[in-house]
Amino acid sequence: MIRSLRLGVWFAIVLLIAIAIASFVPYWPAVEAARRNGFSDEVIQSGLTRSAESRLLFWAAQFAQIFFIYWIGLSETGSRLASFWLVRTQSRVWLTALITVAWLCLCRELLLFPFRVMSYFQSQRWGMLAADYSLLSWSKDYLIASSVDFLLLLVGFSLFWMLIKFLPKLWWLIAPLASGVLAISYAMIAPLVLDPIMNRFVPIEATQWRDLKPRLLELTAKADLPVQDIWVMDASRRSTHSNAYFTGFGSTRRIVLYDTLLKQLSPAEIEAVLAHEIGHWEYDHIVWGILFGTMGMWLGCWIIDYILSSSLNQHPWRANAKHDPRLIGWIALLLFFGEWLVKPIENTISRRFEIQADIRALELIEDRQVVIDCEKKMAIENKSNVAPSPWNRWLFSTHPSSVQRIETARNWHP
Repeated sequence: MIRSLRLGVWFAIVLLIAIAIASFVPYWPAVEAARRNGFSDEVIQSGLTRSAESRLLFWAAQFAQIFFIYWIGLSETGSRLASFWLVRTQSRVWLTALITVAWLCLCRELLLFPFRVMSYFQSQRWGMLAADYSLLSWSKDYLIASSVDFLLLLVGFSLFWMLIKFLPKLWWLIAPLASGVLAISYAMIAPLVLDPIMNRFVPIEATQWRDLKPRLLELTAKADLPVQDIWVMDASRRSTHSNAYFTGFGSTRRIVLYDTLLKQLSPAEIEAVLAHEIGHWEYDHIVWGILFGTMGMWLGCWIIDYILSSSLNQHPWRANAKHDPRLIGWIALLLFFGEWLVKPIENTISRRFEIQADIRALELIEDRQVVIDCEKKMAIENKSNVAPSPWNRWLFSTHPSSVQRIETARNWHP
């Protein structure tokens, strides 16, 4: 069994290497489609070049993680690490598990930090950062965001570890439900507690775009949504990237517009962006995302439970229970490759949600040219890759490409 699992891991590594190589292969029909839809060769080439640079950093970071987690998960190193802490904590298994996870997270961040720094300089070179957003400012933000993520991960791990310990035969049935509850809780508190840690949010009437509020609320009224405030985020403090998003759950639902977007788009184009976010709200995409995630976790947790059961008393872990800290490195390796398995499925669902929101925006705006102009402008301002290959879209893209969205608008009929 263990030999088969190791062969499976090496097969997955070889497959990822092949995917990485394929991700750099250009797809010329996509380039021609971008030209037909009004993008210049300069914009197309700029997007392709920036995307290739970002992908190079991405893959370098991925393979650095793979070999680190392989070293921890499929050698005696992970077992020895847990045994070391078991001695130091006087056989307190829960504390040992928590320390082991914390150590692995710290090592992973140290491993990935150089790639994050290189990404900062790449964004700076492409003019995607605010002029006064220094490396020191970025480092402070990175430290804050990493600390919050670290604390949330420890809380989540503690809950799941206790389920495995106290309900070893049923944990895989209960854990997805617990994950769904946590996701709902996160969605509810994030707009009020977590998001303001990194950014400042103010109602649009308290900004220089206050005159837009009646016009935008008229659009939400047309959709019959209970929106009282539209929030503006100070994205320009860090970046030139423009965006908007729908967030929250229940009473905390809200629509947020980047101040960079408000600076770059016309009032009609801002309405088109808002109409898209209204689509997400009307279709309850956050609720459906949590539901689909919970359903997928049942299968994933069952597979992990089966593998953990098969790994007990096996070399190199020598674990005597599923909650044994010596299995944590092995679990990390399984989760890493599991994420790659579900990524295309998640992205397919996300793209479907985006198409639904795009069509709803067209129904509300009733002006396809405004939507087309808005998509072109945002793609150019954000230096997006407007000619991605189909395989890269399938594997990486949470949104349809700019060309796909333009063609959706062009082919839409009231």
